[in-house]
Amino acid sequence: MVWGDKENRIAVIALHKVGMEPNAIFKTLHTLGISKMFVYRAINRYNETSSVCDRKRSGRPRSVRTKKVVKAVRERIRRNPVRKQKILSREMKIAPRTMSRILKDDLGLAAYKRRTGHFLTDNLKKNRVVKSKQLLKRYAKGGHRKILFTDKKIFTIEQHFNKQNDRIYAQSSKEASQLVDRVQRGHYPTSVIGLVGC
Repeated sequence: MVWGDKENRIAVIALHKVGMEPNAIFKTLHTLGISKMFVYRAINRYNETSSVCDRKRSGRPRSVRTKKVVKAVRERIRRNPVRKQKILSREMKIAPRTMSRILKDDLGLAAYKRRTGHFLTDNLKKNRVVKSKQLLKRYAKGGHRKILFTDKKIFTIEQHFNKQNDRIYAQSSKEASQLVDRVQRGHYPTSVIGLVGC
């Protein structure tokens, strides 16, 4: 069963019937992703119509973003979550903007980058377990507190300048050069190394 607004309203009304206040209902059902306004509207709708169903809409009914299409998109994504939205919209003959709304609004999906990681063979996994146990044994009983972690940073003694973003508003380039001095750069600028340990 697909869980939607109707099921959320049923849950709200069930708690409302046992005498629970709207604020308490919201706190109880907040994991469903509903808002306080949804709770109040669901209760008002039920008091007016004695139903949790959607009211009849006066606008044009959906012709593309139907429940059948949404279900088909969900099944395709379930079978292959690496599908590209552009190819999916072309295969199903759905406009890219509509496909985007189906994925984001109807299915609550978002596009995430694929993660990378080290390729670990069986030998590498065994070595990591051995070395991890050795480290735990070596630094047991607070021995890690005796380690000094250090880092260094080179600070260049020159004016900070971002060529792409630092702009001057003027009538001409000549006026701009007169308003603000040019940034001076040297081939080997003076620098200071800062070392910090903790």
